[in-house]
Amino acid sequence: MTTYDSPLRAIQESTLAAILAIDDVTSAIAVPPWRLFKPPPPVGEMIEVKPDSMPPSYPGAVLSLWEEHVVPDGEPQQQYGQIVVIYKVPVTVCFYATSDGSDLHEARFRALKIAQAAHITLPLFTPTGFPANSAAFGPLGPGSWWTIPMDPSRGGVMLDFTARYQVAASLPI
Repeated sequence: MTTYDSPLRAIQESTLAAILAIDDVTSAIAVPPWRLFKPPPPVGEMIEVKPDSMPPSYPGAVLSLWEEHVVPDGEPQQQYGQIVVIYKVPVTVCFYATSDGSDLHEARFRALKIAQAAHITLPLFTPTGFPANSAAFGPLGPGSWWTIPMDPSRGGVMLDFTARYQVAASLPI
């Protein structure tokens, strides 16, 4: 098993591996949150959600950890001579699929089917590969999901999860 240099990297890389294990998903990449969608148009113009980062192949997924939104989940606790702090970080996964022709309904259905499988699988998955003095704190917590408007041959679904991890520091003796 690979050990990563930070808890966030462990969450990102092991979640990408879990996404690739979902039936029909052929590719998955991680991007910063600001690369998920293109910026909104100027005021007064129609707002349209446009993906900025797409997977290398379809059906595929784009994962983003909202590192700027990492927050403590409760107060620090003392456990076995250590101070333990539990953190939570929002995780967004966008699943994209194409139709075999130019049928938007078929593309959306394929993306929705993969997202449903992810919604069942990922909350049972616990990230792995944490560095010393840190560990996952339970599986990914499910959140909301939305359809992503796309062109006629592609469909997209966005899922939000919450990953929780703990970091321990030894208490002075």
